[in-house]
Amino acid sequence: MSSTSNAFGNKNSGTQVGINHGQIYYSSAPQQSPPQSIDNEVLRSLAFPEMLDRRDNIEPCYPDTCQWILELEKYKSWRSQSRGLLWIKGKPGAGKSTLMLFLHDKLKRDVDGGIRLEFFFTARGTEMQRTPLGMLRSLLSQIFDRDATVRSQVSKAYEERCRPFGYSERGWEWPRVVLEELLAGTILASASRQHIMIFVDALDEAGAESAQHLAAYFHRLINRAEKLNVAVQICISCRHYPIMESDPAREICVERHNHDDIARYIKDIIVDTEVKDGPGQETREALAEQLIWQCNGVFQWAHLIMPLIRQKILEGESFDDIRCWLREVPIGLEDVYTYILNNVIEGRNRVQSFLLFQWVSLAERPLTVKELRYALAAQNTDLAFLPKTWEKIDGFVESNGRMKRKIQALSGGLAEVISTWGYHETVQVVHQSVNDFLRAKGLGLLCRNIGTSTLPMDGVKILFQCQATLYRTCLVYLATVHIPRKVLGEQGFIQDYPLLAYATNNLFIHAEKAAGSRADVLENEQDILQRVIGPWVQIYQTQNPSSDRCPREGTTILHMAAAANLVDVIESVVSNGGDITKKDIIGDTAFHLAARQGHITAGKILREKGADHEAKNEDGITPLTEAARCGHARSVEWLLHGGAKIETSARSEGALQAASLQGYQRVVAILLGARADVNAQGGKYGNALQAACAADKGNTEIVQLLLEAHADVNAQGGHYANALQAGVYKGNTEIVQLLLEAHADVNAQGGHYGNALQAVAYEGNTEIVQLLLEAHADVNAQGGYYASPLLAAVYDDDADPAQLLLHAGADVLLANELGQTPLHIAALKDRLELLNRFPLLASATNHRDKFLRTPLHLAICLGHTEFAEKLLHLGADPSLPDGYGRNILDWVVGNESLMHQIQNHCPPLVVTPKETQELTVRQSILQISDTILRSKLDSSWPLLPQIGRYFLFLDDVDNARYIFQLHLSHEDSAPTSIHYIACGFCPIEITGSYIVCRVCAYLNVCSSCVQKHPYHSRLHPNQEHKTFEVLDVTDNESRLTSSESEQLSHFLSNIVHELSAPNTDITEAEPPNDSVSYPAPKKTALVSRAILSGGTLSFALFFGLLAVLLRYWFF
Repeated sequence: MSSTSNAFGNKNSGTQVGINHGQIYYSSAPQQSPPQSIDNEVLRSLAFPEMLDRRDNIEPCYPDTCQWILELEKYKSWRSQSRGLLWIKGKPGAGKSTLMLFLHDKLKRDVDGGIRLEFFFTARGTEMQRTPLGMLRSLLSQIFDRDATVRSQVSKAYEERCRPFGYSERGWEWPRVVLEELLAGTILASASRQHIMIFVDALDEAGAESAQHLAAYFHRLINRAEKLNVAVQICISCRHYPIMESDPAREICVERHNHDDIARYIKDIIVDTEVKDGPGQETREALAEQLIWQCNGVFQWAHLIMPLIRQKILEGESFDDIRCWLREVPIGLEDVYTYILNNVIEGRNRVQSFLLFQWVSLAERPLTVKELRYALAAQNTDLAFLPKTWEKIDGFVESNGRMKRKIQALSGGLAEVISTWGYHETVQVVHQSVNDFLRAKGLGLLCRNIGTSTLPMDGVKILFQCQATLYRTCLVYLATVHIPRKVLGEQGFIQDYPLLAYATNNLFIHAEKAAGSRADVLENEQDILQRVIGPWVQIYQTQNPSSDRCPREGTTILHMAAAANLVDVIESVVSNGGDITKKDIIGDTAFHLAARQGHITAGKILREKGADHEAKNEDGITPLTEAARCGHARSVEWLLHGGAKIETSARSEGALQAASLQGYQRVVAILLGARADVNAQGGKYGNALQAACAADKGNTEIVQLLLEAHADVNAQGGHYANALQAGVYKGNTEIVQLLLEAHADVNAQGGHYGNALQAVAYEGNTEIVQLLLEAHADVNAQGGYYASPLLAAVYDDDADPAQLLLHAGADVLLANELGQTPLHIAALKDRLELLNRFPLLASATNHRDKFLRTPLHLAICLGHTEFAEKLLHLGADPSLPDGYGRNILDWVVGNESLMHQIQNHCPPLVVTPKETQELTVRQSILQISDTILRSKLDSSWPLLPQIGRYFLFLDDVDNARYIFQLHLSHEDSAPTSIHYIACGFCPIEITGSYIVCRVCAYLNVCSSCVQKHPYHSRLHPNQEHKTFEVLDVTDNESRLTSSESEQLSHFLSNIVHELSAPNTDITEAEPPNDSVSYPAPKKTALVSRAILSGGTLSFALFFGLLAVLLRYWFF
């Protein structure tokens, strides 16, 4: 059976071939949305929409200001050197961010070449805008985008994170320690080729602890750059606190140098506001001098006061009156903010002002103008008569334009509207110092100004009360929106309810922060929660399913009360007969959630009412393990004191392993003190020691603790098989040394990479490679993910580990399960530099893999022409046929230049007749089919696609479709990387549908790349792909079953029978030069099943004939 191919780019939707076992389209038009390339996937995992918002919303410097810094010796010294760290420090409001933007833009314009990276912290923004995680993701995404040479390092880390979770929906977050090392590594690698400059603004707004951590991180980065002699310059701005220590020689204090800038700003505004009958020059200068003196180096003070001065001038007040008024205006920023709240904001607006400032200072993220309209209206809702439409509530602001005008009046100029990503307009305070003031004093001051006796005056209690107000708004909004059940599962409905996304995500966050103050603003809270909980779960799962906080199906009010520590709600629900044993869809009880969040009080109430502290969820996780995994040391102590058992099972990691993996040293010490079994087996990593080594970059202190507690350093099991393999893969040299000193077996076998040396060869840490070799690691140990350490190094495109391995005697002829040597892999990946650097690889020049391909075949077929030319010069034999019966000349027909070169190397070589190629392909199908029949089904993973390609060569589209579909429906992928399907261009691991190119023969292409690269390759630059699209139409009910395994056995038996029929003279084809065997079987044997199910003498005769034919071919 056959079909005619369609070149990509044709508008024809394609011809569907066959109907059984799913659809395969022989088509130019993909039948589903094309996957993104690996680069786009990585960028999507790192970048976030608002990461440039703060930079874009900083007001540019006033004309002719900020120039002074360019003349400072400290700045000149920093710029003149190739590496160093410059600190821009100053008081709150001194103008640090404006100065940073000036420097960033100035150097971007003036400095040729190199890369500029920037991150502007803002505590007023989203979580990503104010945390180290956001900074690391942003900087890494920028360098990934701007320097293609570092992408492979980041892509590799991305794929390693994706494999356990899948690519389609990223249900994981980058760990901070991983990002720190990736960012440092990529910056240093890039800096070896060009100058790197990094700007980080407002470091203090990351919080005191985080700011100090990041300061130390950047100091270490400069030290590493110094050792490597690469060009890295860093400029950081920060308040004087919390970064107390920095090099005075490289520290610039803004308020010591900005006097002239402030003076220019003030004098220009006074001049611009001149009136006809205004005062003389002397009077104007006196006012300006008084203003400059009162600013005291704080630009923000002038920014707040000058609009008031302008207004007074325009209203006709004399300059003498203005100077008298100025004497009443405080000098400090906090005092100015107090003055504005007391005197600028009109009394009639203060109730709404109080509500506005609660939202802009305490919301979990800045609200848009539209969201704020609904949030402010909530104050006027009566819970006894909930409105059907919020637009009809008294005081509702009907438009964004009017809301923006009200914000100015209600805030006295302390809040502003800024434009953010997606053309949204959000509301925030004008400066972080305003936010600090509101939380510390301002909200309490507004409360007193309102004079509402029911509101508390205590600073801490007022924050609880304000959080309760925000919680009430979220709850009321969720209770009043009427969403048809049929649209709850649709993404689009959320945009019709402006405050729904915020209310859903933050309802219980505000509830927890409000603590007991919720009762002051809410009546019948439990009744409303009971009504809201079901829709809330559905809405959350629709709009934000990947969030750690997303509730699961089966979540009850008791679950969420336990998670948010709503003690009064828990008591009420339990007293009214609430089921404390109720589980959600993964088996978590309310007690699990209380333990996960470290809420001891909630846990005690549940425990007193009979909650089982040994309850296990579907993964076998107990509350103790949850508390340990999340680092809640006090909860762990309480649970242990209450009799909780420290358990580990085959499927569950247990508390000690969980705490070790997450790096909670105190929790580990508590568990060891409670006699936890340090060698308990189970869970993903097998034991606690392996988990501690497998933690991101490893945890040296915990490893030391476990070894001192007599952890078995050579315990086997788990993902990495042993602690040493985990430690070397994670790249922690100190941990590896600890393990070797504790007599870890350097040649222990098993696990993902087979042995420790293979793991570190792939990871590329030359220091650890050397450590293991000095510890007598077997350089030619086989097995594992890449089959040998040298193959792992070549797969990773890393020449330095490969050099160490070759120097230690690595065998360049050792091959993987498909018979591919390191030279095959280099040809596959077009790594000519490896072949040039390591001539020893050429020993395998004419070695043939399991499909009879030489490195020359791979280089030619994938268009790696320079690599192919090098192989020809090294003596590659172009006459050797592959599994298609094609020599090299057959593959380059149409490329005159290559044909000429090949004929020069091998003059007698001629094109193989089509009939001979077809006979050889039939022989290949016969051999592979027989191998599968004599093996277990799982060993067919790398073989089935090749049979499909051979059928395509014979234009047998139906059989090709069936084979490819069986391959996609295979439930358990093989354990080695050579078996997964990778795009030949990205190269991203392809899951689901993919494209087979009949011209490329060995190339799989993702839907995105086949559109970007419509032509075959450099081999045939004008030849379009002839495509065959394999669609993944399988589901859980159509996966390969044991019955279908029988069908596959019968199918292959029939194929062998047909190909070996008397009228098919397979003996006329020239037999290949090598005797080739295929991978050994691993699971259920199919031969006996095929014979027994047939039950006829014909099978016995058939296998007799098969034996004769195979004997002829091999011998």
